[in-house]
Amino acid sequence: MARQQWFPTEGKGIRFRKHHTRKHGVQFDKYFAIRYAVDRSLKEEAIGWSSEGWTLEKVAAIREELLSNIKSGNGPQSYAEMNEGTDEVPTVKKFIEKNYLERYAKKKKRTWKEDERQLCKDVIPAIGSKRLDKVTKKDIIRILNKAADRGVTIGVNRLLAVVKKVFNYAVEQAEITISPVAGIKTQFAERKRERVLSDAEMKDLFENLQKFNPVISAAIRLMLLTAKRKGEVVKAEWKHIDFQKRLWHIPAKNSKNKR
Repeated sequence: MARQQWFPTEGKGIRFRKHHTRKHGVQFDKYFAIRYAVDRSLKEEAIGWSSEGWTLEKVAAIREELLSNIKSGNGPQSYAEMNEGTDEVPTVKKFIEKNYLERYAKKKKRTWKEDERQLCKDVIPAIGSKRLDKVTKKDIIRILNKAADRGVTIGVNRLLAVVKKVFNYAVEQAEITISPVAGIKTQFAERKRERVLSDAEMKDLFENLQKFNPVISAAIRLMLLTAKRKGEVVKAEWKHIDFQKRLWHIPAKNSKNKR
């Protein structure tokens, strides 16, 4: 078997080897290892693959923590010691930070920062130190009630949705078998509303309309400027326009409201 080839990194005491076939992104998957001195001897420990979420920055942070522990004589003295007992169910705080946000939300949700904000504000302070399997439905209801007391009714629904995601993901990852959020219904009724374009989005849209068919471009511009529906615009005729009074008369048959 060919000897593994290791490559240096910009991080002190960190090197990696490449997987011979597997890619992570556009590059070959990297397997990181750290080197550090213990009792005047060089020690090396394997950390993990890029595809598992490891980056040079994260590996460097692990190495720095170990060096600090070795210097002070406190805490884990090796990466192996850091991982002792990792089969135990994690706390809510650890699962949110290390699993939900890093492995799920940041990769699959464009709104992950809002998830992080809500979880850090309402969930972690309340139950962050609890193990996932010790969280009860009553704990979740208390969190929602506290948020509701601040008067953020719709925000409570958003918070519930995020908490459901967290515990459903914990079930998927086999950390727990039943979600404590199961059965908790949306707290407040919401009125559906159409999304409104921001000024920046409106500007971008107008600029990009030049690339489209002139008729389609004109129709969309008219819809945006008059707030009229697509059906009302495409059914418009010149006879409906009073150029002297600058009015557009929409026949009842062309209007959704029939008036």
